[in-house]
Amino acid sequence: PCSMADFKHNYDYEHGSCFIFNAFEKQYRKKTYKNDKYSGLRLLIYLGNNNHAFGNLGIYLVATDHRIEMSATKGIYLYPSMEHHVQIDKIVYEQEAKPYSDCVSDMDNLNKDQKKYYDIIRENNLTYSISTCKILCFQESLIRKCGCVDPLSILKLSKDSKLCMNQQDLDCSIRGYIEYFGQLEIEKDENCKYLCPIECSRVRYDSSLTSLKMSNRFVSVLKDTIFKNSTQSIEELKNNILLVDIYFRELEYTLLKENPSLSLLQLVSNIGKQII
Repeated sequence: PCSMADFKHNYDYEHGSCFIFNAFEKQYRKKTYKNDKYSGLRLLIYLGNNNHAFGNLGIYLVATDHRIEMSATKGIYLYPSMEHHVQIDKIVYEQEAKPYSDCVSDMDNLNKDQKKYYDIIRENNLTYSISTCKILCFQESLIRKCGCVDPLSILKLSKDSKLCMNQQDLDCSIRGYIEYFGQLEIEKDENCKYLCPIECSRVRYDSSLTSLKMSNRFVSVLKDTIFKNSTQSIEELKNNILLVDIYFRELEYTLLKENPSLSLLQLVSNIGKQII
């Protein structure tokens, strides 16, 4: 069984409060040895009173490595009054480095200027990815526009970076986020492209979702047990809870690896034959 001690709390601009499961040192993490819903993570989530002011009621679920910055990862939306089953597949991608692609296989050999963001990411005990690196590009953009950095991100350009804490700075940082990512300023940021090389090896967790409508009988049992002190009706309670089972489809992972069809020597040899 798990408890709140197995979750680490964080905050995200777009989604609000985030609870990260298994984001601790290896010896403290929960493990699974079977690939079925009874051996994964089961969560019964109460979303609170549904008189909410913003957006739809539900949660945003992200499956990722604990050393990947959460905001750099895409997820899926889960809505109340439903029983959700989320199957996870781990996929490892390995590309060939230059001259076969634009990726960099050995980040440690980057020049001093280009290693700026890479070193910050490693100092925070995170795995480098171009998506995580772009968060630092955003921080740099905020300094230019607002004179401060996002206080909610664990990635800071330096320990002395001023945080956007007062209302004026926070409003500026939210506008900056929308302009940088939503209006695609990032695509024009040549400095970011230079400081954020593409990694040759990366891990992705794909999620497949199946959802079923929660029965009134099941909600009635919950109301008589876990929510026995609730004054909500069965229908009201149903509209404020969701059940989700998260588990691996297989205990193995898929490796997608590029291999050159021709070595550089073979390529030069073939060109030489054509010339002759």
